[in-house]
Amino acid sequence: MSLGDFVAFVGYLGMLAWPMIAIGWVANLIQRGAASMKRINEIMKVPPEIAQPERSRMPQEIRGEIVFKSVSFGYEKSEILREINLHIKPGQTVAIVGRTGSGKTTLVNLLTRLFDPTFGTVLIDGIPTTEWDLEKLRAEIGMVPQDAFLFSTTVERNIAFGRGNARREEVEKVSGIAQIDKDVADFVNGYETRVGERGLTLSGGQKGRVTLARALIRDPRILILDDALAAVDTHTEEEILN
Repeated sequence: MSLGDFVAFVGYLGMLAWPMIAIGWVANLIQRGAASMKRINEIMKVPPEIAQPERSRMPQEIRGEIVFKSVSFGYEKSEILREINLHIKPGQTVAIVGRTGSGKTTLVNLLTRLFDPTFGTVLIDGIPTTEWDLEKLRAEIGMVPQDAFLFSTTVERNIAFGRGNARREEVEKVSGIAQIDKDVADFVNGYETRVGERGLTLSGGQKGRVTLARALIRDPRILILDDALAAVDTHTEEEILN
């Protein structure tokens, strides 16, 4: 073997080293992916507990009347709500007060049908929520949760997420109602300001008000504030409620 042949052999050997290593790496990746996909498929095959009714019913006119009839609910063996009877008329404002863990958020989750009651019936406009079309039911409810979640995009897009085709004028209008417009005006880029992952660049009160504006832009028949103004000062809270 000449010196040139030896140099060429070593060069080719070096060129083959990485592809051979890559084959082993890819084979390992495929095996891990197959195992993960198997676990995902097991979850996807589980039928949802909250299912779309076979024959949904809708009122001719959605007014927003809410009725809880002898509603009880519990997690596993722990009963959270017992024999709840509640009637909220359209346009009425109701405050539900209770200690931490008393079931206030659970009550809201039953209304949006994240859960179904163990006993009793929840009705909206005289129709049990179990008979409503799920998508239409939740489209009529605007909810501002305790934990405000924002996407890593602009303020405008976070607000308009409630209704994808919202115009800038509509975004500004609901921002004024939620008392976030003055804060946005102080931002260098205004409504084009990016808020970071989960609203990292905003304060707790600002995140709550952006989430409120997102709910308002949908113009829902039922608006739920689940301790949404906890991080807002009393003056701003009064302005929002007025």
